[in-house]
Amino acid sequence: MSETSWAGDTILAGVWAGGVGSPARPPHALHSGEPSLWGAGRRPQPRRDPELSTVKGQSRLFRRRQDLPLVVEAAPWLREASGSRSLVIMVRMNVLADALKSINNAEKRGKRQVLIRPCSKVIVRFLTVMMKHGYIGEFEIIDDHRAGKIVVNLTGRLNKCGVISPRFDVQLKDLEKWQNNLLPSRQFGFIVLTTSAGIMDHEEARRKHTGGKILGFFF
Repeated sequence: MSETSWAGDTILAGVWAGGVGSPARPPHALHSGEPSLWGAGRRPQPRRDPELSTVKGQSRLFRRRQDLPLVVEAAPWLREASGSRSLVIMVRMNVLADALKSINNAEKRGKRQVLIRPCSKVIVRFLTVMMKHGYIGEFEIIDDHRAGKIVVNLTGRLNKCGVISPRFDVQLKDLEKWQNNLLPSRQFGFIVLTTSAGIMDHEEARRKHTGGKILGFFF
């Protein structure tokens, strides 16, 4: 092993070339007049934690081995099938909005039936109001021993349906204002409300002299 000396310092060239116990020294720095502590004048580089990774489009760092926010705990059989890895499962924030969007898309494509999943009491009562006024046909609830499914028959009469979020409180005197804002005309379409007497359209709520929270509309 050869030795290289400058400015009173003795450096083992073999060690700087990649010997055990010392970092590799670049060849151009051997005779550049740098002191023996060649890294002292440099800006220290931040040490990167291999457990951290940056999510694309976000500046927040998440740990790979920890669950992200809004992560649902996977079933035991899913954990076994995935090799005990953390599974990220998408969470439906508004099942009623997804159901009405599926009906809208099916009507635009001219389909006669549409499958809605999952099933919920709010969706069933909303569809009941639409069926009562003839905007959709009959629908069937299928119990698949999971979240449930609904098969809706379409008649081609529905133009648009949607939800109102957040669910604003609507008093009886404000029904006409909401009707003018959401519906194309007074005799065309309905607003669906959830009241203390159940889910109903705005005309039934006016007859029963009750207000409530607005769910959505259809026409």
